[in-house]
Amino acid sequence: MRLENRYFAAAIVFGVFAAVYAIIERNESESLVVRNMTVYSGTVEVDACEDASANGWCAFFAHDGGEKMKVVMPSDASGDLPAPGELWEICGRSGRVERGWRKIWIKGSGAFARKTGETKFRSVAAMLAKIRRDLSRCAGFGLEEDRDIAALNRAMLLGERAKIAKSNREVFMAAGTIHIFAISGLHIMVIAAVAAAALALLWIPRRLIAVLLIPLLWLYTMMIGLPPSAVRASAMASFYLAARICGRKANALIAWSLAFIAIHLVSPAAILQVGSILSFAVMLGLILTSRYLAHFERIHAPWLWYPLAAWAAGTPIVAQIFGRITPGGIFANLILVAVAGADVAIGFCGMVAGLFSIHLARLLNALAALLTKLMFAVSWCVASVPGASVEIGEWRWTWTLAWYAAILFLAISFRRFHDWRKARI
Repeated sequence: MRLENRYFAAAIVFGVFAAVYAIIERNESESLVVRNMTVYSGTVEVDACEDASANGWCAFFAHDGGEKMKVVMPSDASGDLPAPGELWEICGRSGRVERGWRKIWIKGSGAFARKTGETKFRSVAAMLAKIRRDLSRCAGFGLEEDRDIAALNRAMLLGERAKIAKSNREVFMAAGTIHIFAISGLHIMVIAAVAAAALALLWIPRRLIAVLLIPLLWLYTMMIGLPPSAVRASAMASFYLAARICGRKANALIAWSLAFIAIHLVSPAAILQVGSILSFAVMLGLILTSRYLAHFERIHAPWLWYPLAAWAAGTPIVAQIFGRITPGGIFANLILVAVAGADVAIGFCGMVAGLFSIHLARLLNALAALLTKLMFAVSWCVASVPGASVEIGEWRWTWTLAWYAAILFLAISFRRFHDWRKARI
């Protein structure tokens, strides 16, 4: 067995054990919640805090071990709002887990939220939170009169998807292009390329650039709140760059396998998170497609295969979880992936430039806004086509297996037909 296939097989075996462990842990947690009448009590570490709303409520994001949660409480429940890195003891009503997050409401008799201490990494968390706020402000320079576009840019650069207007979110969801605003491999790759170019201008050797890029990518991933897709992309990039640092040939499948094992070794419950499942599945589809196409001497329109592969890899998961299939996403992504790469590069430069020059930031942000408007226009046109987005009923897990089995059957059949035709010629 080839070395890369050994890593891949090890990742799959490890994933099975992680899934079994995570399911057992989740069932035990859910049974505990039922016994406690959906009351949650414990100490959590604050990851980020939202501004207090006008109706007297505020929310902060936190985690308790491997579980992520959003805590909603009255803004006057405590003198100070939670800050990243602080430890808070909370007691409130627990909702069910949705998209990897559990919502905790601090209301009713006996409910409370109070600060109990700080983690030893509090200074780092607070520093990253301040940098994120400053960069978010810089991303809005020049776009004060177009808040919706500014919100889309912030979502694409800093993962602030909650600020996207509901109507705009529905357009991108209907077009199957909402993934553009999830920090993933595309964003990490573009940001790494921009950072590498900036470091190269300082006459830094290539191997040293690779060494510096790894901590820079992880600082960026921590700053935006460690979303699953960004964690997967940063982990893969780290293993990929580490191979080059060690003088070895970089291998995408090995990097995927090592990232899969490392992430689920740290947090087995990540295998049940929608963002993590989609990110790993789509990336694996792209890697396998690249290897599959390498067996053919002539491939017509190779740029068409990758959006198709990404759509095929993610569709059954989206259908099972969200009850929606978006055939229009195949065509929308042909344009949006290329435009999004340029948008992220320009927007990232504009965001960083805002720390030094407001005038330069306004210019770059305006250019990025034009690309964002183009992406919205394409998504709106695709979403307006009948059948571009189809809501379905219940999608069973057996249909997901059948979907992937059909793709595998078609791929093997097409390759055998190609080899048979080539032998006859």
